[in-house]
Amino acid sequence: RSMACLFFFDEGVVTQSAVYIANDKSADVVGVFETTDADSCRKAIQTYLDSAKTQMQNYFPDEVFKLDNAVVEDNGSTVILIACSDLEGAKKEADIILGK
Repeated sequence: RSMACLFFFDEGVVTQSAVYIANDKSADVVGVFETTDADSCRKAIQTYLDSAKTQMQNYFPDEVFKLDNAVVEDNGSTVILIACSDLEGAKKEADIILGK
């Protein structure tokens, strides 16, 4: 199910999205956002990460590093968010998807 409603994008900024948010005790999240404004999209993603971090600090502090080091990359029209344990692998995958 789409959880894009947890992200507060300005109207028209995201034209299409796919988001996976772990529903267990994990901070894992993967999101791909087609956007008309990458900077605005990235700001909304950072707001989500800050909010999620606040919640995780209270309940699952061991997961906070994933949010602090989340991969947020874009190629101008697509923004990718990945928070997981394998941050190096996440960066490589994001770059491949974005054609970097």
